[in-house]
Amino acid sequence: MGLGGYSPTPAAASTATTTVKYHQDAAHFGGQNSYWVDATVTVKSEGEWRYTLNGTLSGRCTNVTGPDEWMALDYGSSKESWETLQFRCHNDSSTVTVTGHGSVSEDRAVHLRDCAFGGGKFLFIKAGVWNCGEEKIVHI
Repeated sequence: MGLGGYSPTPAAASTATTTVKYHQDAAHFGGQNSYWVDATVTVKSEGEWRYTLNGTLSGRCTNVTGPDEWMALDYGSSKESWETLQFRCHNDSSTVTVTGHGSVSEDRAVHLRDCAFGGGKFLFIKAGVWNCGEEKIVHI
């Protein structure tokens, strides 16, 4: 029973497909790094309040300076914290299959974003940070 006596009825099984992107060219001391990460993901409701996701995460990361580069897909609902699936991102492009699952709340929304990790080098110190693209929300 929800707030105010309202008992929400779960939506019928549904599927939504979306693409999320994170693209950035970043100038650092000593060079130019770039991050091109794209994810195409299908989210499907499973039973009353569960979902699964399946798709691909593709990246091309040019690392002139700095630490090894990574790509990631973050996903979650308002009922749960972000889950992160992360993989190495290579110069010659990388494509991996991504799968996940979780629980949705009454809004039936699943949040998705893709991210890249990279950085630069100053003198002898390599440092990096995660940056993410715009978040997309799919309703199932």
